[in-house]
Amino acid sequence: MKILDPLRDLKHQWERQYDEYRFIRSADALFFSFPKCGRTWVRSLMGKALQLQFQLPEDMDILEVENMPALSKSIPKILFLHDDEPFWKKPAELEASKRKYRHKKTMLLVRHPADVLVSAYFEKTKRYVVHGAKNPHFEGSLKEFIYSPTGSTETLIHYYNIWARESRHFKHFLLLRYLDLHEDTERELLRIFTFLGLEKTIGRAAIEEAVAYSTFHQMQEKEKADAYHSFRLRPGDVNDLESYKTRRGKVGGYLDYLEPAEIDFLAKKVNGELDKLYGFSM
Repeated sequence: MKILDPLRDLKHQWERQYDEYRFIRSADALFFSFPKCGRTWVRSLMGKALQLQFQLPEDMDILEVENMPALSKSIPKILFLHDDEPFWKKPAELEASKRKYRHKKTMLLVRHPADVLVSAYFEKTKRYVVHGAKNPHFEGSLKEFIYSPTGSTETLIHYYNIWARESRHFKHFLLLRYLDLHEDTERELLRIFTFLGLEKTIGRAAIEEAVAYSTFHQMQEKEKADAYHSFRLRPGDVNDLESYKTRRGKVGGYLDYLEPAEIDFLAKKVNGELDKLYGFSM
């Protein structure tokens, strides 16, 4: 039995890796982000534009962009993934190579680390019920979370740096920043569709309507009413705005939550350790 157990573990590991390989191979493009970088917003933007352009059913879940190719062969299969589950890992536990993605068109969405961390704190302390957990994923203050060894500052910086290094080996790679999406959402959405080879297919009207549909206020109101009927946009407590997926959507909102000591700590990490590819500073 002791001899067979390691063999079973190896078999299960190989099967998981093979399933992942087949899953990735089936995609035309991959979309990655560290949790709390605005991925659901991008899903809404892309999903609504595709729904409008290809006249897909009005009652469909536009957040499930992965399912749209089944309704129209003209829509590429795009997988939205939180690569390597960094939310639950320490820096040393992160995968150092992204080789398995290099043959695919790959998009990476990033957000300022300080804003990500504040949002991540509320995700782990306020939204655990949305995912079926009985207890918070983190029990402690925001200050304590900033210094937590798992899924926080050190993990995020390391994750970003791995991607910055690995992205240089990709033939087709698109970096997207939450800040840029806020500054000119239509421009950035067009960049995405151009990268996917759909710039001549997706009309300006579809992009404009998708942007209007996916404003922060609109999405928060829909989340409040559970209009999406999806765990992706459902508050932990409808009366607690800090438990919403669309919580604030503010660039630089970390200044409203962090104390000077934590801001100074993060500034040293962002300015001194984070790869310059992202253009972030404090």
